[in-house]
Amino acid sequence: MPPVLPTPLLQPGRIWTERCAAEPTPGHNATRGLSGRGAAVLQAGAETALDPGGVLPTSPLLGVWRLALHPSLHQDHQAYLTGDVLVMDELGYLYFRDRTGDTFRWKGENVSTTEVEGTLSRLLDMADVVVYGVEVPGAEGRAGMAAVANPADSCDLEHLAQVLKKELPLYARPIFLRFLPELHKTGTYKFQKTELRKEGFDPAIVKDPLFYLDTRKGHYVPLDQEAYTRIQAGEEKL
Repeated sequence: MPPVLPTPLLQPGRIWTERCAAEPTPGHNATRGLSGRGAAVLQAGAETALDPGGVLPTSPLLGVWRLALHPSLHQDHQAYLTGDVLVMDELGYLYFRDRTGDTFRWKGENVSTTEVEGTLSRLLDMADVVVYGVEVPGAEGRAGMAAVANPADSCDLEHLAQVLKKELPLYARPIFLRFLPELHKTGTYKFQKTELRKEGFDPAIVKDPLFYLDTRKGHYVPLDQEAYTRIQAGEEKL
């Protein structure tokens, strides 16, 4: 039976495995039976490199790459990252919530890229959209950025900002917009987010039209080198 926990843990956490079943310890809760053997230990709300977390079963999984072990694990332990984000209820049962890589944190909140992509695509006549988080100096987490395939270069940014206020919570609204003729895909027909994330929102690197959400004006405005410098210096409130 799963352990009965004193309080609900209704938030994503980090899950890893150990060879031997462990008794619950302060800050950790053990649950047995994941992948049929071993014990999974959940650290609720942990700020880790893989936040918000993932399932690391002891059984080998085909097609899943091996992860560098967490410092808390013994060097002999082996683990595989599935990329699933789970939540634990007050009885210790685990439930699927999301996928790592499809979320990022901004202002202390978890943002689902899938949700934002779907909303933007619907509002932009089913355009191809990729959403990802980019680092901003001095800001907590990653700011949302959306790359949009807009070959006709036709988008009413003021109207878009107003509609997004009704469709998405404040923390989930993209801070930056990038408009491209098209979004490139991998051999498995997935959008290539890695290069977009690396390029970020620097107009010296990105030659596509860039915009950012001006909180004072309440809508998106062009992101030029001057605005970029202000953002980097923390002079623009995002």
